[in-house]
Amino acid sequence: LADRESEEERVRQRGFKAVNPAGLTARELVLHLSLHGARTVERLSRELQLDTKVLDGYVGALVRKGVIALGRTNRGSTVVRLAKLSA
Repeated sequence: LADRESEEERVRQRGFKAVNPAGLTARELVLHLSLHGARTVERLSRELQLDTKVLDGYVGALVRKGVIALGRTNRGSTVVRLAKLSA
């Protein structure tokens, strides 16, 4: 738990560069999307109990790794979903 909190604090301060893509929070985010489907950033923040600034860091890092992708709702909210795997 202490490791997770320290990583989240680093992400809050330094953004996506501080994210460990194999870390607990990143894996939890990917698992959550695989189980529940696409979510808005706001909803993910509530469901994972992460500050939106911290979540933005994780999302940015995982988008750069090609693990997740972003979209928009009709109302302009950012939607996070798992990236399609090419076969």
